[in-house]
Amino acid sequence: MVGELYMLMEPFSNFNLEKTLGKKRIEVHRFTNISNYLLHAVSLFNHNKKMLKEARPYLKYHIFGHGTESVGFAHKVIKQGFDGVVHIKPFGCIPEIDAMPALYNIAKDYKVPIIYFSFDSLTSETGVNTRLDAFSDMLVMRREKKHD
Repeated sequence: MVGELYMLMEPFSNFNLEKTLGKKRIEVHRFTNISNYLLHAVSLFNHNKKMLKEARPYLKYHIFGHGTESVGFAHKVIKQGFDGVVHIKPFGCIPEIDAMPALYNIAKDYKVPIIYFSFDSLTSETGVNTRLDAFSDMLVMRREKKHD
């Protein structure tokens, strides 16, 4: 899971995505948490440089917010063999919107599924669960195809 800090860490705001994916027997890795945030806040400049390096060649410049981290972490884990990426953001979050084309290109180049969630006051839990069902089915089919 990658995306904007608050949306990642606050289960109420993202309809408990981590728990829902876990119930579907999908292992979830979230790299943005308060411990990492505080640790990197001390050396934010170095952290941003590291994330931009991970995001290359998909990003040339730091896009601020948590957008660079979203692209950097997604690129890193896909290269490590993760089966898919969940990108979450609040509706209208410009840095995360800016990250979406880079995430799309990473997913296309590595042939890995990515699902985007944009949350606002009109987002429904039913809609989120329906999309998660389809995404989890895609991950299972992809995994089974790898093992054939």
